[in-house]
Amino acid sequence: MMDLRNIILEKKDHLPKQTGKLVNRLYNKIKLDSYYPDNKNVIKLKEFSTVEINNFLLECLAEYDKTERLFCEHHDIVGLRGVWAVLAFSKEENVLKYFDELIDKYIHGKPFYLHFLFELFTRVSGSDSNGCCCSLRV
Repeated sequence: MMDLRNIILEKKDHLPKQTGKLVNRLYNKIKLDSYYPDNKNVIKLKEFSTVEINNFLLECLAEYDKTERLFCEHHDIVGLRGVWAVLAFSKEENVLKYFDELIDKYIHGKPFYLHFLFELFTRVSGSDSNGCCCSLRV
């Protein structure tokens, strides 16, 4: 079983130097189990929401989704919260599609970790002036 943060750690060295530095800074924030993107911290993650980093994070999420998770506690909730917070600032079509598919999949299935996504959108919904894409169908 591989955590999302471990996938990011392994793949970040293959990025261009400047993007790799930003991803490394993001990783240093989310690597601690105590990290939580609350109202104060979530805005600090906006700087990481670039096209290159968002695409990288979507690739990491796709790899993470291929791993087997039997129970809720097997999910890398800290990693997911951090990555979703970064992606929430994006208005890119592929990011919006990811969230749409995630919501569709787990609203009709078992919403075992989706409440963390809803919590994030609720928290940053007042941040639309900061560019957050919280206008999703939540």
